[in-house]
Amino acid sequence: MRNLFELRQGVIDDIANNMPVIAALGNVVVKPHAGKFESKELKSIGAKAPCIFISTGALGGIDSDALGDYADIAFAAIIVTKDKPGIGRDEAAMLLANFLAVHLTDNHWGMDEVRRPPEKVNGRNLYSTALKENAVAMWGFTWSQWMTIGGISDSADFDQFLNHTGVSSEGENVPTTNIDTTFQ
Repeated sequence: MRNLFELRQGVIDDIANNMPVIAALGNVVVKPHAGKFESKELKSIGAKAPCIFISTGALGGIDSDALGDYADIAFAAIIVTKDKPGIGRDEAAMLLANFLAVHLTDNHWGMDEVRRPPEKVNGRNLYSTALKENAVAMWGFTWSQWMTIGGISDSADFDQFLNHTGVSSEGENVPTTNIDTTFQ
């Protein structure tokens, strides 16, 4: 059984491995995020665009059956793009939003732990004045998905979980264990 950290990584890997080649965009980075963007992050994140950040935000309906412990896991994907020669940030964001909308449909991410395809899938343009001022476009997707969840099996797994680093509101390469995962 995979733990929550491994399930999120499975989603990231599947999206990255199935990303279509869109010449005008160049390399699209898919990576984990703590879960809530703050305006002070926009400039540094925009410099790395195009990218898709994946986070988990909540566990609901936690229960157990013959197959193991399971939960309805809330996921979010945030697309960040910037203007590039030959393609504007809005068009780039819409192309990636289109890819995600199609890719999310009936996806089990190549993992046996996934019990159902994504449910309650929503995507929306996150346009704001702050985004315009930072010359980036953002789209956000949320969905929930029933998955079997495993425990942290040994101290090495626990150390990896506690010491995981990624992008957080404090910047890059800082521990993201205590994160704000507010989903709306």
